[in-house]
Amino acid sequence: MIDPNRIILLLFQKNVEKVRDLIGILGLKETRTKKVLCALVAEGKLIDGGVIKEKR
Repeated sequence: MIDPNRIILLLFQKNVEKVRDLIGILGLKETRTKKVLCALVAEGKLIDGGVIKEKR
């Protein structure tokens, strides 16, 4: 199991802003990484500050 505290620590220590950067650090696949991050957001441990660009 992935330790959520480790992920949060890595996010701040390495100043990770993009999921693809975190994928490389954790060694997980993209889908699994996104699920873990969504779970942390749902628990209130992280805030989703992402911006969706307008597409036409």
